[in-house]
Amino acid sequence: MEIQDNFQQWGIWSGSQAMIGEYQKTVGRLMKKITLEEMEEAKHISRKWNDTHPLPEVQAEVAEKKGQQFTREYAEHMWKQCGTQVVVMVAWKDQNGKVMASMHDFNDDLGPGAAFPDWEGIEDKWLRYASDVFRAREVGDDEDANDEGEDADPRPRMKVKKGKKKGRTNNPNTTPIKGL
Repeated sequence: MEIQDNFQQWGIWSGSQAMIGEYQKTVGRLMKKITLEEMEEAKHISRKWNDTHPLPEVQAEVAEKKGQQFTREYAEHMWKQCGTQVVVMVAWKDQNGKVMASMHDFNDDLGPGAAFPDWEGIEDKWLRYASDVFRAREVGDDEDANDEGEDADPRPRMKVKKGKKKGRTNNPNTTPIKGL
C-alpha cells in the first residue's frame, strides 16, 4: 500500500496515465528504503504464497470466469512459439462442488490448422476420467466420503448438462461445459 500512498500524496490516481509512467520509478525508490530484514521477510512471504494455492472457492471462480481465456492464450502461445496444434481438455469443480468438464480447440483460428474432427470418441472418456479423478480426491481427503458399501458403483452417476452456460458465448471452438 505504500506505493499507492506515495501516488496519492503526489495527486496521482490509480490507473491514470501518470501512475503508469511513475510506477517503476516509485518502486525503485521504495526498494532502496527496504532493510535487509524486511527483504528477507518479503522473500519468505513470497515463497509461502508461491507454494500454496488459492482457496477452492477462488479456484472455482477463476476456472469459470477465466478458463476459456487461459486455454486460448495457451494455445496461441504454443502456436506462435512452437508451431504446435493444441487441443485442451479441462475439468474442475464449480463453486457448488459439481465436476465440470469442457474441451477447447482453437487450431482453425490460429493458423493454417484445422479443428480436431472427432470429439465424440474422446469426450465420453474425458468425462469419465474427470469424474473419477475428482471423486478419488474426495475419498483421499476423507476416506469415508460417500461410502455406500462394497457393492456400490465407485463412480458417481454422470449428469450431463448441455447448452450454453450463463455468461458464456457460444464458441464453436469449445465443447459445451458439462456437469457430472
